[in-house]
Amino acid sequence: MASETGTSLFGFDLPYSRFMETARDDASSVAERTAQMGQFMAPFWRRFGAVHKAVYLASGGQIGSSLFFIPMLLLSTRGRRSGLVRTMPLAYLPDPQDPETCVVVASNGGSRKPPSWWLNLSAEPAATVQVATKNYWVRATEAPAERRGELWRSLRRAIPPYQLYEKIEREIPIVLLQPIPAGEDLARVRE
Repeated sequence: MASETGTSLFGFDLPYSRFMETARDDASSVAERTAQMGQFMAPFWRRFGAVHKAVYLASGGQIGSSLFFIPMLLLSTRGRRSGLVRTMPLAYLPDPQDPETCVVVASNGGSRKPPSWWLNLSAEPAATVQVATKNYWVRATEAPAERRGELWRSLRRAIPPYQLYEKIEREIPIVLLQPIPAGEDLARVRE
């Protein structure tokens, strides 16, 4: 349901439409608006993410594995400073070249700063994911430069807001979460 202020979501309006229409269309303007919107929406997304994660976990992945037709997973990483396990719901796509690999974007909602989960994975690339009802270990790697174009095209088609993220000031990492073969020795990530 559209309104003057944007798209109605859970009974209240988000000012995306008006916000994005008011400024110029050049790349620096789009980058600035995207960064501002990321900061503006951060408290909402933190709360929404906490509820989404709780529902996903409580239902064993039966509810929450898709959000507005976008596939969602739960990524659990170990904090690089705290050592605590952190779980975050993230939109993903199966890798077109390897459907067992999940492709996620370290956009942090278009913010100028990378998300904590990406910093955690940069320090320790082994993590766990829950995709619907399946839980397994993954190893995170940044997509190679020669695949960025192909992956961005797939991501933009499936998740339209990513079109804005390409224009922000930092290069947003596209992250491949590749399943770790059974039997490989790992330090288990536990909550």
